[in-house]
Amino acid sequence: MNKVKQVLLAAISLLAACQISAADISGIKSVAGRVAPWLKGRIEAVEIPSDNGNDVYEFCTSGNKLVIKANSIPAAGMALNNYLKHYCLRSFSLTGTNMDPVNRLPSVPVPVRNVCQYKYRHLLNFCTQNYSCSFWNWNDWERMIDYMVLNGVNLTISTVGLDKVWYNTLKQFGFTDEEILSFLPGPGFNAWHMMGNLEGWGGPVTKGMIDRSADLQKRIAVRLREYGIDPVFMSFYGMVPVALKDKYPDADIKLQGRWAGGFDRPAVLVPGQELYDRMADVYYKELKKLYGSFGYFAGEPFHEGGDRRGINVADMAKNVLDKMKEHFPGCRWVLQAWHGNPTTDFLSKLSKEDDVLIWDMKGELGAEWERREGYEGFPFMWGVINNFGETTGLYGRLGRFNSEWYRVRNSDYGRNLQGLCVSPEGILNNPVNYDMLFDLAWSEDSVDVGKWVARYSSYRYGGYNSNMAKVWEILLQTAYSDKFDASMAPPESKVLPAIAGNSESVICAPPALDVRTASSWGTTAMYYDYKQMRNIAPLLVDAIPQLKDVNAFRYDLVDFTRQLLANDFKEQYNIIVKACDVGDMTAFDMASEQMTEILDDMDELLSAHPDFMIGTWIAKARNLGTNRYEKDLYESNARILVTYWGPDDPSTDLRDYAHKEWGGLIKDVYTPRWKNFIDYQRLRMMGINCSAGHPVDLEIDWAKHRNVYPTEPQSDLAATATRILNKRIRCYGR
Repeated sequence: MNKVKQVLLAAISLLAACQISAADISGIKSVAGRVAPWLKGRIEAVEIPSDNGNDVYEFCTSGNKLVIKANSIPAAGMALNNYLKHYCLRSFSLTGTNMDPVNRLPSVPVPVRNVCQYKYRHLLNFCTQNYSCSFWNWNDWERMIDYMVLNGVNLTISTVGLDKVWYNTLKQFGFTDEEILSFLPGPGFNAWHMMGNLEGWGGPVTKGMIDRSADLQKRIAVRLREYGIDPVFMSFYGMVPVALKDKYPDADIKLQGRWAGGFDRPAVLVPGQELYDRMADVYYKELKKLYGSFGYFAGEPFHEGGDRRGINVADMAKNVLDKMKEHFPGCRWVLQAWHGNPTTDFLSKLSKEDDVLIWDMKGELGAEWERREGYEGFPFMWGVINNFGETTGLYGRLGRFNSEWYRVRNSDYGRNLQGLCVSPEGILNNPVNYDMLFDLAWSEDSVDVGKWVARYSSYRYGGYNSNMAKVWEILLQTAYSDKFDASMAPPESKVLPAIAGNSESVICAPPALDVRTASSWGTTAMYYDYKQMRNIAPLLVDAIPQLKDVNAFRYDLVDFTRQLLANDFKEQYNIIVKACDVGDMTAFDMASEQMTEILDDMDELLSAHPDFMIGTWIAKARNLGTNRYEKDLYESNARILVTYWGPDDPSTDLRDYAHKEWGGLIKDVYTPRWKNFIDYQRLRMMGINCSAGHPVDLEIDWAKHRNVYPTEPQSDLAATATRILNKRIRCYGR
């Protein structure tokens, strides 16, 4: 590229950056009008300078108006959220809200001021784009972006519409429509395509689906930039269709073997050669043409494996970044710290000043930042992943979030720390985790977790409620504890395995006499005293009359009761295992009856709330299609993702990775699996030879069905929860 063109591109990028940084913060009024319509006309927004380059906000009230002063819209969003939570006792989350009107605004006569010492507050994970967002429309994304603003987020993965870039690129390299569509993934599996894990699974999509996804990304990208949130798009890091090797046999194209489940990976076009340069040029030009300029890119060729043989990874990384910066001067490469990547070799020819931002992903599980000595001097964000596959389950190591964030801040490597990232594979769960994490980004000092949770309980439900305050005290000692209860360890191990997110549900595990995990990489081991958690049951019952109409409480009521049922199911399962071992048919029959009753109660409970119904998930998917083929493809992706995942092979180790305790799914998948298991074990104990079908076969068959599930609650939630909780209380009393 000639010097003049480079200068022009640099000027354009600088202008775009200036426009974002100097954004009129009056946009916070639009956010407030959507999340709290009662605030319309009651907010004044005033732009102020940054505080030594850091985001800053102030707020106070004047008359019956809230005055927000900030240097950016995300900072203004934190101000608004602070006021809503701690003065209005209102809560806006993606899973349950409490935003009833406040007629007279609580007074804040003395301005509240806060400064964030860290440049980045990042949200989302590649996988979130599918486990949470596969079938979102603009309304869903608008709500998500509003949520980002309220939590001060200014950096986020934004890869919707990538298929259109690929389509336009491959068209210019001799690929037919059929070949392109066989390479692109279905709408539920984009994340693993862009990370170089698989080709084509879940497709073929249609050109109409590709175009509508591109239109959606255009709206998302515009809104993110309008609100001062930098989108992170996918770089052209060398991932290409395996079929490219047939079209360009002389090019240096490396096959990458297989990924999980037995999927064949896409190939790698080694950077530094003429074909890579040509493809990268086309890719970035098409990207810019569709969605504008970007300052941040993600993507790495050896995510979760791959084959490095014959590749100089240092040169590869340098070539990828150079080409990226040729088209987007000043951009940064955001690299996931995952599975040992990025390696020291990979980073060795990149600048520590402004080339790379390391995305530390699982700080609640370990201290990779410390083992890598602050990522060897490269700037990094500390963060957590917390949830895998968006599996249902109460979980959050709140104390660990707090202590580890301040430990890294105050460590010898704190000078390399540039922000905090929240990177769950699924975000539609455990809202308390995200409230705490985004608060930490702006907190000067370590927080008192007990006091913080008490405040959370108040604003989550619209005011202090003694029953829910006690519920949260118990949850902080159990599901949300950062300590492991060794007494709950499996007797054969005496030591708990490393917890990868929440303890997985035995209900969703393929039935067997030695269930240790629902998915291939999780654990069903409990790390807290589930009997202590039972003490929340009477407190929930007592809270229902007062809080039954509060949206956030209704969500939590289902979620907390669901967890009690899942824990009790595991206890009955353990009784069955022991009964089978000693041949105790009486104990077996009693436990079997209890298990079946728990499954029925859980399905009824979950079917009383649309957020816990498989019908809601499937309907959102089908609604995106414009014809029968598209609707069926969307539904197929929706069903496959939450059951056997893929491919069409019962032995896949990806099965049940994203399992869900959802109404309808319990009834039609997990209940039949467990009934088959119970029948098989009963016959075996009676000495009758029989065969047990493969549990994944049932999931594969179910995914092919197109029966319609309800999307509206099937019973009165308060009455249903009260009945089920009272039954549990009676059982606990035995």
